Amino acid sequence: MTESIAPQNPEWVVLAEKADQGKDYAMAFKNHKRYKDSKGYFWICQDPDLLNGDEVVVIALQGHVLALKNPEEYNPNWGMFPKEEKFFRLDTMPIMPQKFELTIADGKYMLVQNAKRFLTKAKTVIIATDPDRAGEHIAVALLRFLNVDMTNTKRLWINSLEKGPVRKGFQNLRDASETYPYYLEDFTRSVADWMIGMNLTCLYSQLCWDNGVRTSGALAIGRVLIPTMMLVWQRELEIANFKPEPYYIDTLLCRTDKGEEFVAQRSGEFKDKSAIPIISKLRGNVTDIKTERESTIPEKLMDLQGLKDRATAELGYKPDDTQDAAEKLYQKHYLTYPRTSINVITENEFNYLLDYHSKYKAFFPDANLVRTMPKKTWVDASKAKEHLAIVPTRTIPDLSSLPEKEKNVYLLAVKSVLAMFEDDYYYDKTTIEVENDYTVSGSVDVDLGWKKFYKKSKNTVLSLPSVKVGEELNIKQEIAEYMTKPPKPYTASTLEKAMENVHKLIDDKATKKILKDAKGLGTPATRSAIVKKVINHHKLLEEIPVKGKKKLPILQTTAKGKMLAELISKTNKVLGEPKMTAEWEDALSRISKLTLSPKAFLDEINKLVWYAFQTLPTELPKVLKTIDTSALGPTGKSATVVIGKCPICGTGNILDSSHPKFNAYTCSEETCELRTKSLFKGTLSKWGHKEINPKEAVKLIKGKKIPCKLTFKSKKYYMLIFREAATGYIKWEFANPKKK
Repeated sequence: MTESIAPQNPEWVVLAEKADQGKDYAMAFKNHKRYKDSKGYFWICQDPDLLNGDEVVVIALQGHVLALKNPEEYNPNWGMFPKEEKFFRLDTMPIMPQKFELTIADGKYMLVQNAKRFLTKAKTVIIATDPDRAGEHIAVALLRFLNVDMTNTKRLWINSLEKGPVRKGFQNLRDASETYPYYLEDFTRSVADWMIGMNLTCLYSQLCWDNGVRTSGALAIGRVLIPTMMLVWQRELEIANFKPEPYYIDTLLCRTDKGEEFVAQRSGEFKDKSAIPIISKLRGNVTDIKTERESTIPEKLMDLQGLKDRATAELGYKPDDTQDAAEKLYQKHYLTYPRTSINVITENEFNYLLDYHSKYKAFFPDANLVRTMPKKTWVDASKAKEHLAIVPTRTIPDLSSLPEKEKNVYLLAVKSVLAMFEDDYYYDKTTIEVENDYTVSGSVDVDLGWKKFYKKSKNTVLSLPSVKVGEELNIKQEIAEYMTKPPKPYTASTLEKAMENVHKLIDDKATKKILKDAKGLGTPATRSAIVKKVINHHKLLEEIPVKGKKKLPILQTTAKGKMLAELISKTNKVLGEPKMTAEWEDALSRISKLTLSPKAFLDEINKLVWYAFQTLPTELPKVLKTIDTSALGPTGKSATVVIGKCPICGTGNILDSSHPKFNAYTCSEETCELRTKSLFKGTLSKWGHKEINPKEAVKLIKGKKIPCKLTFKSKKYYMLIFREAATGYIKWEFANPKKK
């Protein structure tokens, strides 16, 4: 890394989404060097075979560097005021800015300034953020924020960070106008989510507060968050209201004259026992024996949801652990882009996977190369236009160097590819028919083919008696009674699967199709984060541990979640129904196709919000009277607890105040600066620190520094945190760990 004067008018500027990605782009050039100056880091690269041999600057962001402005940034009368239990100013709501504006996100100012000096002077900008809607949003929003002329902007769209695909991508840049509609779609989605979340969260939270119902934290309302919670709540209702009902299975106990026994069964289940024909005779005949060779083709390649499901089934991994491992493998160049909902590849990928078959086989020596021509089940360019299935790249890892979960997730992807090249799974299925209506079946494996990767051993013995057609048997009818069982509670894995397949819960054909095409609630890449947020941040769901190896905890609604679910179902049912998501996805899809304007869509969201503000203030208090809120704890107005004398004003007391939006420490004196610069308990939660406790709060407000551990990019660091007096913000600095 070298100190340098940054290029003043660069010919090309490559905008990466994150530092590691930027490094991969720079390393693809024959000549590359990283520099640092007072404004930040950048790479200067040059290659005679790329971008006309011109000098190229590569810069990197850290995900979203911009955020929609908070209400008070538009209007000081909007927002939250912890005064006299009125934490949300409903009299000034709903909050609907004439124009939604962006601001630099917390902690991202220097990144934006570093990017600005290059982007605003570049002759051509190459958007090289992740190849998805979020990546497009990150880049285009910044370019527009900085008023960059996008006339000559290009787009790098690749599914692997390996050197070869990166170079090929730079040689085949797309025009940025081709992917710009993805920005329109995602930005409109974020604005709509802001309109719903900001306004209805405030409305529900304050109305409950005004009517004596206390909750820890706000009653968060969100387009995907609420339907996700409602899936769990509705499953709980199904289980609670389930009434077991009997059903009957008609079987024949059969015994040959040689003493071999087996059980044959009539097809179907019977609700009415009297509908089953009674067989009183004690001897019967074998009426048919049929053996047929059957086969199954290899399973499809995996998208992210498929990879998560497979990892849960085989390894007992939580969905978010699998996603985290897949993303790290992508960053290390071992897997293709993981945040995908596509389970096919193109012929280009098929050909390199075929060439590398022998290298992948090193992990599974029994693998065979049988299928060498692409088949549409796995190879379909019409469906793999933007993304591909998750497959291994040309870069082969040393498994011993990988963490356990990354190694196992990588091997899952390798297995799915090797299975594609394997022969079908062949087996002989034998069916014995007794008395025309009863059958028993068994199978013998002929060739495991692709199944060898998922089946522990080959079944070579037919577990059926040796009988002939016409042979007489001793028979005895037995009608077994069973009771129906309730549905199982959701786990994080099965909840994500339900989110993906939510169309199956819908009766309306049009809505069902939209949700099916949209792949359900959320995306494979966002579902784990959504579920995690509903559990850890909003406290609407909780995990209950289950005994057993590889068993995931079950999910259930918290007392807060149950109350909110009842409120939604009785006051604004549409918020909890997947139908609203289907309507949104349909509209957003049309926005991305430029057949619907963002304004037309947002006007409809505006109407939905206004309707809630017109009806809920009268409806919600009535509904609350019908809901048991005792599990939430004491009702009535919030009791604030004095935890010490306020050192800022010297006259008031520091209060431990709990209110709907944030749990905060403030001052009893209205004119005190701590009233407007309250210390929020959860301000460090995104960095892995639990809520700031009263002892810590007193020290911070007094200006003292306190030690803690914070997590950045999955690594924990010992830090000293302190409260900046001028802003009230919590800041930190590195500290050496104390030796015990």
